[in-house]
Amino acid sequence: MKKHIGRTVLQIIALVFIVFGIIGLFLPFLQGIIFLVIGLYLLSLISPRIREHIHAWGRRHSFVGRVLARLEGFNVRLRRWFHLD
Repeated sequence: MKKHIGRTVLQIIALVFIVFGIIGLFLPFLQGIIFLVIGLYLLSLISPRIREHIHAWGRRHSFVGRVLARLEGFNVRLRRWFHLD
């Protein structure tokens, strides 16, 4: 039960970040790219398909790969906190 609630809460948070990111692409005072990246990262905790796309992008671009490597420990903590494991 906790796993289902954690997934739902994480999906809602990720979608809110993605909506803010899309709005931020059109507003000069809101950094849309940052919100989009955070939202996609949170969705990658749930969806293996999105996770694979992000890791493929990281293999093509070295900077993204380095950032993903640093986020690996944070990824484990988030998965535990939202009861996804």
